[in-house]
Amino acid sequence: MLFISISDTYKGIIPKKALYLKKAVQIPTPEFFVIYNGLEEYPDMKVLKLSDAYISPADEPSLELSVPVINIAKGHNKELLGQSEALSDYAVFVSLVYDRIADGDSRDEAIENTIQFCLKNGIMKEYLERYGSEVRRMLSLEWDEEVYREVLLEEGLERGRIEGRIEGLNEGRMEVARNLKSDGFSVEIIARSTGLPVEVIASL
Repeated sequence: MLFISISDTYKGIIPKKALYLKKAVQIPTPEFFVIYNGLEEYPDMKVLKLSDAYISPADEPSLELSVPVINIAKGHNKELLGQSEALSDYAVFVSLVYDRIADGDSRDEAIENTIQFCLKNGIMKEYLERYGSEVRRMLSLEWDEEVYREVLLEEGLERGRIEGRIEGLNEGRMEVARNLKSDGFSVEIIARSTGLPVEVIASL
């Protein structure tokens, strides 16, 4: 997503005529961060790389993008949040939305109730007064529960297929090991041939 975003950003700031210049075009130095505030367990800090998604891994990929992911969910990066009021307020805002949903509010109710609470208590007050409608639109429209559930199902099915293939592969190696053992091959030879641990082969 960031890769697409930076492409669109540079497309907007680089003049079209620059495409025809012979000299290198100077561009702003990009710096990326992703803020994580989800409910699932996640480390305080993790670096994601574009190359992690490549089908064929490369030691030195021609195209790379490294992005630090910072976890600001409850209990994470307290020192960092203490250094930034804006980031701390945002973490509180999102946490309040989650809490209200957990208490039974619909997503839209949780967003609206949290906005009103934050306005009354000075949390992100200036930002919400200026961009409140944009916050409502962004939080209400960008998350599609139906698509989310569909993705979860697809990931589950794919994980099941992978696990099934791994299980089938392991069972195949076990069968080869049994046959080799019955033919009198040593445990060491069978281990080298199948990749199975010596202890497993000895127990067959």
